[in-house]
Amino acid sequence: MRTVLGRAGWVVLLVTNTLMLLNHLIGIAFVAASTDERQMFVAYAAVNALAVLVLLFPYRARLRWAWWASWIPVLAIGAVFFIGGLTAIGWAYGLTAVVMTLAQLATLRDFFRAT
Repeated sequence: MRTVLGRAGWVVLLVTNTLMLLNHLIGIAFVAASTDERQMFVAYAAVNALAVLVLLFPYRARLRWAWWASWIPVLAIGAVFFIGGLTAIGWAYGLTAVVMTLAQLATLRDFFRAT
């Protein structure tokens, strides 16, 4: 990233996606009480793993498609808030989605600056 704000946003995105990946892997092993819950954790872990790979390579290279694609995990995590309602998990995921949104917007200038 070219700017300090962009670099900070990238780091926040990388950390949040990595922590969510670990969270979902732990969920597969220790939290899921049914096959449906296990499958949900697997799907979210896959989204976060892909997000981490995108952030490490094409996002750092400032490829615009990577910026747009990085909204997918933000939306997936934010959806838990809207589906889960006013539960502790819903609020935690909602807050995480807000942090990720702000981090993503912090990188906007690095991707779309006039050249």
